[in-house]
Amino acid sequence: MRALRFPSALACLLAAACSSSPARSPDAGQWLLPDEGCAVFAPGELVQTPAAADWIATGDFDGDGHLDVAAVSHEGAGSLLLGHGDGTFSPGDAFPASIMDPASLVDAGVYYGSSIWTAASGALGQGLGDSLIVCDRYGAVDLLALGSDAGWQLMQRFNGELDRDAGLFLQPVAPIVAEFDGEGRGDVAVADLGPAGPGGGSIEVLTNRAGGFGVALFPLQVLPYALAVADFNGDGLPDLAVLDITRSVGILWNEGDGGFSELAPVGQPRHDGAQEGHLWALDIDGDGSPDLVTSGWNILFGDGHGSFTEVDLPITDGPLTSGSPILSQTLRTVADFNHDGFADLAGLVRVPPDNGYAVELWLGSRTRGSFSEWGATYPVAGSAIGGYETNWLVGALRPDAGPDAVYAEGGGSPMSPGVGGAIGILHDVCSVP
Repeated sequence: MRALRFPSALACLLAAACSSSPARSPDAGQWLLPDEGCAVFAPGELVQTPAAADWIATGDFDGDGHLDVAAVSHEGAGSLLLGHGDGTFSPGDAFPASIMDPASLVDAGVYYGSSIWTAASGALGQGLGDSLIVCDRYGAVDLLALGSDAGWQLMQRFNGELDRDAGLFLQPVAPIVAEFDGEGRGDVAVADLGPAGPGGGSIEVLTNRAGGFGVALFPLQVLPYALAVADFNGDGLPDLAVLDITRSVGILWNEGDGGFSELAPVGQPRHDGAQEGHLWALDIDGDGSPDLVTSGWNILFGDGHGSFTEVDLPITDGPLTSGSPILSQTLRTVADFNHDGFADLAGLVRVPPDNGYAVELWLGSRTRGSFSEWGATYPVAGSAIGGYETNWLVGALRPDAGPDAVYAEGGGSPMSPGVGGAIGILHDVCSVP
């Protein structure tokens, strides 16, 4: 059954904060009324998790065709919410997470402060569905798969405490999955903030072979913080885009034999107020070539041949953000929320008079770098402030609908272990054309 496409008046009621003000379309030079497009969310909701949800990964972990959500806390506890395909969830098996002993790491000289956990999912060829990759910034990377009877199974564990002499897994963050070496199996790339080269960190690529995972180390002269994957030069091989802690962007070109080139700088974002470091690779302008978007509202338009044109978006003083600047100048997520074929931007704002948190959309258009501010904000449940330890994802939680925005709401803390948390959801009430 296809989801209903709500008339604009009903959509405004569902969004709880919808404005009848039109939004300007820069490419057409005209005003778009709300009923000429569908870019509305239902009121935000929270779904409880047994442990704090400080970072999330979405995937079909049990292989039933529905999107699930895995959450990990900064204390190392894992929670699983199994999706039913209608936007609701049931609790699944908690997954193991191998927190390293801080005292031993201090003695070893590789302790970097509080543990920060990140996770990702992808098809690694084991278990019922997608696998889960969990990184602990103390220095561990776990590859997990959900089995039919025994719950989560540990496919392989990489231990930074054991591998530190080789410069591996010292401070791993931002895992991502892609088939890098052409062997037909999903591989894993991990950004590592630990010092592996002169003044820089490294990228570790876990190559998925029949006998297990091997490790290839690619030292950098920067500290990598986020990764994105796409074929940026049209050679049919997935390349790695790297966002470092200075908000510079570079590309590791895939050389086709499991190796990568040295990091080639392609852009220096000019918004440096963002606390988070997130990077997205997708086609923003509809020309068929992947572009790059950073959480600092910066876009690098790719030409499909390895070159980029940098555009710094003027996201300031709109009718809704005037006097209420975007939180930390941070973009939260990117997707085609109104199903018009162009990617849209979602930022988090505080809305007067009570300064509650809400998502505001900027709708993409066929004109490169032009976005029209949609005349509505969509309240989120919980704080949803995030920080560099949390993330937002998008995915279709229901058939013929979406993309829905899913975010890590947190809860608990290292000072109060065992306290539950929640994920937040903004359901897209548009139907897929």
